[in-house]
Amino acid sequence: RITPHPTSLDMAAKKKSKLSPADEPEAPPRAAPVADTRRHCFIQALLARGYMELDEALALYREIVENFDATMRDFTAFWGAASRSLMILDLEIRTAKYDYDGKQYLA
Repeated sequence: RITPHPTSLDMAAKKKSKLSPADEPEAPPRAAPVADTRRHCFIQALLARGYMELDEALALYREIVENFDATMRDFTAFWGAASRSLMILDLEIRTAKYDYDGKQYLA
């Protein structure tokens, strides 16, 4: 008689039956916090473009956070947090001034 190889679902059911209710892991959150969603949206937009002028990035930030009075300081804190969240992937967001046109870019 051939016995089937246990699937991961079978093994998970066995483990679950051995756990007491206090030992069961908590369910993951259903939705990301708003700040994480906004940061994700900004990172996706930056990755899609590759780079953008700092003024364009500031306008995008203001649109994402729905605050058209946001200052450059608010924006710098926002993209700094976004850059720190990318460190686990060995990526970062940087600004640079291009000598040819004198404009600052975010990449």
